[in-house]
Amino acid sequence: MTDPDAMIEYAAEAAPAAGRVTVRKLWPHEREAYVAHLLRLEPEARRWRFGMTMTDAALRAYAGRSFCVGGLVHACCVDGVVRATGELQGLLDFPRQHGEAAFSVEKGWRRQGIGSRLFAAVLLSARNRGMSVLDVMCHPDNLAMKALARRHGVTLQRLYGETHGLARLDISTPSSLMAEALANTTSAFCAFLDAQTWYSHR
Repeated sequence: MTDPDAMIEYAAEAAPAAGRVTVRKLWPHEREAYVAHLLRLEPEARRWRFGMTMTDAALRAYAGRSFCVGGLVHACCVDGVVRATGELQGLLDFPRQHGEAAFSVEKGWRRQGIGSRLFAAVLLSARNRGMSVLDVMCHPDNLAMKALARRHGVTLQRLYGETHGLARLDISTPSSLMAEALANTTSAFCAFLDAQTWYSHR
């Protein structure tokens, strides 16, 4: 299980050498930034994320649904550009006990701790929304993702040629709810800053 009282500082600034880096929620008006991230994923990374080949048109359609069907997207933004995401689905299910999580990190930004921060953010969001079980997408060939999942307490099982990850979550606590509430406040401010940067470079 996850640490019941972990305080996730997922909107904190990273080292100055990496630019201005924030890990925060994406808001519906940032859909274009999310689309741009998905389109930058190379074919292999698209298969890791979705389990199949994804065309640009399919990615655009998927991103359009991510913010309106019970989904929540966390992102790592570097100088206003989305470089990695962690997605939580299942928020409209009732009872809301079982969720699904998936992650994507662009080439050149992997193995820098970004995935771990996104993983922690998604776990916290799922836990605070009453989910007790989280399915984590882990492509069999994505060794780094499987290692990351194990570090966060996910149990991996190989079934019918696919790798299934299962995380069991603790119930929310006042400290976990406060951690996310504080991060949301920071997230809204960072979203404003990132929007200024992103639109200025379009």
